[in-house]
Amino acid sequence: MATVHKFVKVGELSPEKFQEIFAETIVDKDRLPESLSSRRDTVMQRACAGYPGAALEAVTLITDFMALYNINVEGLTDEKAAWEVYKSVWGLDILEELYNDPEVQEIDVNGPDHIHVLRKGIWERVDIKFPNDERIKELINRLILHDNVSITTSNPYVESKRADGNRITAAIPPVTKHPIISLRKLGTFEYTLENLTRAGTLNEKVYRLLELLVNGRGNILISGGTNTAKTSLLQHLVSFMHKSLRLITLENKFELELGKRYPYLNVVEFEEDPGKGVTLKSLFRLTLHLTPDIIIVGEIRGRGEAEEAIKACLRGHDGTIATIHTSSVEEAINGLAMMNIEEGKNLPLELVRLEAASAFNVIIQMYSSPIAGIKKIIRVTEVYVEDDRIVFNDLCKWVPEGDNFLIGGWVFPNKPSSRFMERFVKHGVTPEQMRAADFTC
Repeated sequence: MATVHKFVKVGELSPEKFQEIFAETIVDKDRLPESLSSRRDTVMQRACAGYPGAALEAVTLITDFMALYNINVEGLTDEKAAWEVYKSVWGLDILEELYNDPEVQEIDVNGPDHIHVLRKGIWERVDIKFPNDERIKELINRLILHDNVSITTSNPYVESKRADGNRITAAIPPVTKHPIISLRKLGTFEYTLENLTRAGTLNEKVYRLLELLVNGRGNILISGGTNTAKTSLLQHLVSFMHKSLRLITLENKFELELGKRYPYLNVVEFEEDPGKGVTLKSLFRLTLHLTPDIIIVGEIRGRGEAEEAIKACLRGHDGTIATIHTSSVEEAINGLAMMNIEEGKNLPLELVRLEAASAFNVIIQMYSSPIAGIKKIIRVTEVYVEDDRIVFNDLCKWVPEGDNFLIGGWVFPNKPSSRFMERFVKHGVTPEQMRAADFTC
């Protein structure tokens, strides 16, 4: 049997002493019997990375540790004691319960005693705190353990993704006063017509319009600010696509998870890895050899994505979808053009703007009110070039009734252009679908 410490089989311990003992012992395989040492690495890695079900695996290992060494914890059941130790050693520490709350969409740690959550679209401060900065740094390094990196003063900020798909952004001094963490949870809201209507995001007519635009293979750019549900909308638009189409996604970090969401679709997903020389540009060249029908660019942030998104649209991959962080339909075209120039496009800005407007047929503008907890589609606009000028043709627009922007309704001021209607027909949009969106050929 493995060598054990003098604390083994001492009976009842305080919660703090048990945590100390477990943390000290579990790191040294020589102190553990085979029944625990053989499982330790896998359980630890899966728990830190956030694999579904890994928390239960960790708690089971810890309770087995307690049973083997006859440890009881004052005032706690074995399961509760194991849960508390799991949180501190391999889990999310004091954030664990918030993370597991289905109503919480995002958790922001702005220092030891400044923790906020986005719950049902509304930000609120929570009354919990870390004891010090060092504890937050320990949590950050635990969260990124699966990336084989650590956060240090020479590498003071990181972006990553947990195994469950949720995003991690973190930073430490000197770029911040205190260590900070942002945990963005995906999939906390089920995208259905009923739920979207109830949430005030759209109504049935807007929904049918989006369905028509996807079925008609429009090249769609989803624009909006931070936390406006751009990615979630993109994921849902894919549900309208025909199962015979071949999709390829290009992302900085795997986030869309389209293959997992829609296993019946023919999806190939690519993620860049600049450290190994794998860029979106090189992946785009590979993509062209895989005969995609539709190319999806997860987020255009200006590091190669702008050029590749435009190429995807202009090279005949009808139905391309991308997202961009801009505040209006017009700014989406301007922003896309500016990013392209910053990436090295050696053309006048106006020509690059015309190219961007020729690439994307539709821009969907998203809006979010963190105070009211509402995310809303406020414009759906056809974009095209005519006589060397960009035309913005609003198909749908949110119109407030008075001073309160959130009270009002959607209007549909214009029909799609004849060229767009021809595109719908070419891609098999039926008269019934046209009528559902109040359009006729």
